[in-house]
Amino acid sequence: MLSHTGTLWQYLGSFLLYTLATVGLIYGVYWYSSKAAAAKAPEAPAEETPPEPAPEALALESSLPLDGQKTLHVVRTGSERFLISTTDSATQLLSKLDPVPAPPPPVSEEQPAPEEVKVDLPWYAQRYAQQPARPVQLPPPVRRPSSFGERFIQSVQWLVSSRSR
Repeated sequence: MLSHTGTLWQYLGSFLLYTLATVGLIYGVYWYSSKAAAAKAPEAPAEETPPEPAPEALALESSLPLDGQKTLHVVRTGSERFLISTTDSATQLLSKLDPVPAPPPPVSEEQPAPEEVKVDLPWYAQRYAQQPARPVQLPPPVRRPSSFGERFIQSVQWLVSSRSR
């Protein structure tokens, strides 16, 4: 055991200094290597939203795998639909299906709504059945830190906030 208080503080001070210097050196090497790797990598093009498919574009509505390598597909183009069979080596048109039905017209406030079915609810559920449904509030999306420095700062912030509670 150390006999003098000054020696203890010198030991703790040097330990802290060397530890911080080592962590700083490791962080510096990581930062430099990530910047060097980013400089070597080709810059990715800016993300663009994919264009809307043309109304006449092909769209796969559904697929049904059969035994072996055979699969049935329903393909739509515009308002026409086709039933197609595929194997490893061939594709075959089986039939043309009925056209896609038009979507139902939206219900407007002018049209009377269909009568609601009255259900006898228990006394504790009647109060909530009369209230309109509240929209669900989703939490904001969490942005995940991408670099080591951001993760380090976030972990220090979490540590400080957990200690201060």
